[in-house]
Amino acid sequence: MLLTDDESCNTAIVFVHGFWGHSEKTWWQFQTLPDRLNDPWWHGCDLIFYSYDSAGTQIWPNVSLLGTFLHDVFPTPDWNRLGSSTPGQARNYRNLVLVGHSEGAVLVRGAVMERARLHSSDSEATLHKRLQDDLFFRADLCLFAPAMFGALISGWKGVLRKLPLFGGLVECCLNRSPAYQQLRSDSPVLEQIREQTEDLARRFPELTAFRARNLFSTGDSVASICPLTTDLQCEYEAGKDHVSVCKPSTSYLRPLTFIGEVRHAKAA
Repeated sequence: MLLTDDESCNTAIVFVHGFWGHSEKTWWQFQTLPDRLNDPWWHGCDLIFYSYDSAGTQIWPNVSLLGTFLHDVFPTPDWNRLGSSTPGQARNYRNLVLVGHSEGAVLVRGAVMERARLHSSDSEATLHKRLQDDLFFRADLCLFAPAMFGALISGWKGVLRKLPLFGGLVECCLNRSPAYQQLRSDSPVLEQIREQTEDLARRFPELTAFRARNLFSTGDSVASICPLTTDLQCEYEAGKDHVSVCKPSTSYLRPLTFIGEVRHAKAA
């Protein structure tokens, strides 16, 4: 995690990597490049990078684990439970930004849906009040190449063959991965998350956690490019692929500005 020294910090940004990604390697550019924007908003944010077993564990257990983690982050972080080696500053966040890439985007949406389901036995009026009163459901979702409609199997193989030590082991590794099997386009897990999220978005249109902003690469050969029908306007980036679309550089700052734009939405 990267904690700001700004005592006025009131925003937590949680980053969730994708399939066979890494909590540090996927997002390492976010630890230095915000300074290049000279944007004071970033200096008022804590950046928290979530790690999980993206290949060896099924999607739903990972959704549940992420939900527990988010509970420990927001609105008041429990630094001990978050595994911090040194106690962080006292925080009482008012804003939460959830950033997910590929499979990580699926987990983010699943965790939001699961938290809402905790109140599923309530009457509609009681449910509405509980969700309204919970700042968690005011979170902003910024998703890069979300795999909500599954992944193109041939695309995954091509990406993973480029990784060190894989090569010919790709087929064997993928076939043994529970998460990989559940990221297929006909996955009932993905269908459930999609349908229930869209239902919640229609019933509670004012709650931002049910409506994501999505950024896809036009050259994506892995994720099926399609937002949920209830999502905000989808954006597309040329010249990038499934992996690079979420990685800012000195010549590609769009991932930073894409996330930073949430404050304009709040102001509107």
